Amino acid sequence: MTELKARFDVIDNDVAGGPRLTQAIIGFNHYINTNVRAMVEYIHADLEDLQNAAVDLSMLTTRLQFAF
Repeated sequence: MTELKARFDVIDNDVAGGPRLTQAIIGFNHYINTNVRAMVEYIHADLEDLQNAAVDLSMLTTRLQFAF
């Protein structure tokens, strides 16, 4: 069985001009059997107003989970 997942987050730190983080996450979970799950996610994040600079990040993460 395979599950698709997506999430969109915005964190706006207004205290003392803190940074603003925007991220979009898409991915999937694949259940190999009842005890093993493989997870893959692509994350794109924008960090703004960090000392007047903007940072763009793109990440690909993978995980393998064993339940026993």
